Amino acid sequence: MNIAVIGGGASGIYYSLLRKDKYPEDKITVFEKEERVGRKILATGNGHCNLLNKNLQPEYFNDKSFLDSLLKKYTINDLENVFRSWGIPLMEKEGLVYPLSYSAKNIVNQLISLLNQRKITIKTSTKIANYERKGNKYFVDEYGPFDRIIFSVGGCSQPKLGSDGSLFDLIRSRGYHFQSMMPGLCPIKVKEKGLKAISGIRHRASVKLLVDNRNVYEEEGEILFKDDGLSGIVIFNVESQYARYYSHKTNVKISVDLFPEFSETELLKELNHAKENNLDYLLGFLPKELIAWISKNCQKDNAWWSSELKNLIFTVDKVYGFDSSQVSIGGVLSTNLTESLESKFEKGVFFIGEMVNIDGNCGGFNLSWALLSAMIASE
Repeated sequence: MNIAVIGGGASGIYYSLLRKDKYPEDKITVFEKEERVGRKILATGNGHCNLLNKNLQPEYFNDKSFLDSLLKKYTINDLENVFRSWGIPLMEKEGLVYPLSYSAKNIVNQLISLLNQRKITIKTSTKIANYERKGNKYFVDEYGPFDRIIFSVGGCSQPKLGSDGSLFDLIRSRGYHFQSMMPGLCPIKVKEKGLKAISGIRHRASVKLLVDNRNVYEEEGEILFKDDGLSGIVIFNVESQYARYYSHKTNVKISVDLFPEFSETELLKELNHAKENNLDYLLGFLPKELIAWISKNCQKDNAWWSSELKNLIFTVDKVYGFDSSQVSIGGVLSTNLTESLESKFEKGVFFIGEMVNIDGNCGGFNLSWALLSAMIASE
């Protein structure tokens, strides 16, 4: 079988290796518009490459019902064993799975070496503009004939690393139902002013996404204050929830509880006790810049502080752009695909990775989907 893989990111590389291992007689050509395959992988896990998440469950993705059936086929152990079969040892850190080298650069070099060892053809600096079916074969621009096409291009996130969504208009023109792209896993801009005074401050908190005053999502983790908004992993996950389901809403707020380990009554007790022994007792709770910003430099009593610190409200303005996002929300709807990720409309055409309208939380879930989708399509 002659196969064209459009996109040399994680899912495209994974598919090519998996398919070649199962069917050595196949001829596989990877088309990548950048000068090198795997560029986006280099930015994952802060350069350490968070490959997988041990807690791989449907609830950490948007299309839970579709993922539920797919995750019944493969366990996290199956995914880990793929890397081991390629001679890539793994390590676990608080439920996150990394290469033992702890280096995204190393794993990209290993994956490229594996592609070369299997004599998989890689055509870099090759931007595909069209595909067409002639008889029972496919042609990709002037290349072909191919028995299958695997679309594995990234979404629109990190365009400097090659993901610009340039093929999506072509896919739409073929009649596929498509969820429009939005940035996912990125900071949120808020309407409150003066945040530059607290920019760079980090604090552990419980964060709630409030839509029309209703709590629709809650998570605990470290937040980072920016010049014009909020960041940090917990905010990234909140942002994805907002982008997936609530970006059309106008009354959206973020409630930040800076001390989730205490009830309001317990926090008041801690504040009062500290005040008895120290005039600058608030510095035991917050940086001075954050104290000044929250209080607007006005004198407040401890009852006010205990209430405010448990429910600091920010009004969502908009999300950061694709340049700042880790994943794209949107893509080909799963209703267009079979459980093998083959098109229901074009036999022999498959969609994997970020091409599909499936995205996960921060923490290796999206690279897990890249591998899982490649495993399923390669069968």
